[in-house]
Amino acid sequence: MTLNARRGCNVRQHPNVANRWFLDFDAAARGGNGGGSVLIDVAQRLASIDSIHRNDLLPKRSTGSLVAEGLKQIGMHQPAILEMYNTEKTTATVLAAGGTGQGTLLGNLLGDIATALGGSLIRWETIRDGLRYDLRAHVGYP
Repeated sequence: MTLNARRGCNVRQHPNVANRWFLDFDAAARGGNGGGSVLIDVAQRLASIDSIHRNDLLPKRSTGSLVAEGLKQIGMHQPAILEMYNTEKTTATVLAAGGTGQGTLLGNLLGDIATALGGSLIRWETIRDGLRYDLRAHVGYP
């Protein structure tokens, strides 16, 4: 199933995995090659972003609002948990040193998503999986 873009994000359901969705940010700026993949767990109100690439033609920090738009299109209006798997190098370095992820590249992305959904980040979790780090942020809504 493919859902039409409202402003800048198209979402498409994986053909064999009902809870996996692909996000395409090309509608926001054609040719920018941005998008990602998210796994949804409705029961836990969890949105697990396991890949992301910003649209190169859009301003920095615009990806969060596009991800939020995609989450809304697939019915995840207020996720309680946002997470990123296998974090990129600079965020992983902060997490390995005991940081929360707040203020990092991916921490800022999670914060931008929460803000665009009308919430705020209230708690951070770092999950170590062998040599990689995953970042989980809990979201509160007014």
